[in-house]
Amino acid sequence: MTTQNTADPENQAEITSHCPFLGLPSDATTHYQYPSRVNYCYVPTHPDPIQLDHQQTFCLSDQYLHCAVYRAEGKTLTLPPEIRGTHKDDERSRLRLGGIFIVVLLAVVGFITLWALNILPFGGQLPSTPTATPSLAAASALIDIPAPTFTPLPATALPLPSPTPSPSPTSAPPTFTPTVTPTPTVTPTPTVTLTPTFFPSPAPGFGTPLGTNPPLVIHVVQEAQSYTSISAQYNTTPEVLAAINVLVEGQSLWVGLRIVVPVGLTDPTGLPRFVVYLNDQETTVDALAAQFNITPDLIRLYNALGPQPEVPAARWLIIPLPRE
Repeated sequence: MTTQNTADPENQAEITSHCPFLGLPSDATTHYQYPSRVNYCYVPTHPDPIQLDHQQTFCLSDQYLHCAVYRAEGKTLTLPPEIRGTHKDDERSRLRLGGIFIVVLLAVVGFITLWALNILPFGGQLPSTPTATPSLAAASALIDIPAPTFTPLPATALPLPSPTPSPSPTSAPPTFTPTVTPTPTVTPTPTVTLTPTFFPSPAPGFGTPLGTNPPLVIHVVQEAQSYTSISAQYNTTPEVLAAINVLVEGQSLWVGLRIVVPVGLTDPTGLPRFVVYLNDQETTVDALAAQFNITPDLIRLYNALGPQPEVPAARWLIIPLPRE
């Protein structure tokens, strides 16, 4: 990362090897020395991102003098499509739409699964049809019962019985044949156990202290704010803010600029200089440390990162730089 001068563009070819209109979204005077998605062109009315191959060929070399956009300074409102890169908001919108689609798809699949398992009240399974069980009478009819054998007795004279009145016939009680009704068997539904997935925590919001020695905050400059008003808000001094932030000397603050503020600190001795860095894609602490030529412990210290190695995308970080 480098800081560029705000000299006359016509004289930049003599003193720099990069385009004077190359800057970051939050700082028009600072850019990365390698192709990056956060290197923006400030020739248009509203700064635009730049394609990485165009940065390599023109913006980061003395060939910027031959760039069509540079030569048309003040005559364009936006970059041509073949040069213009992708805004972070556009990428985040695509990711957000993709996430919504996945959630809806999972909801539909879960709904169909519950319906198929007959968990929902209008499931399509038909009730079990009971199997007819033959009655006891029908079962006995099927058994081969042998006919009884009678042995004749010798004939003997028996006295005739005296006639007795016959009782009135009574109807026999009805015979009930029991039937067995089958009991349906309920099959338990298996319980699905979800394995938890752990993600690194997002960064605290702007103005939230990070660390304790000293606590640092990323402050976004608001309308009509100055070093004096910001230092009074956080109980520090304008001299401390100027000492620890990598800013262009003599450059005034502007709305939207992000600076590092040590809460309650009046002596910056022992602190490095800081830059506020937007991590535009998921990476690791070790990769960031190698990128800025510092140790991973310093990045963890000043950003209150936990033990996890990952750093999520779209997170603002405080990067310590060695003092010259």
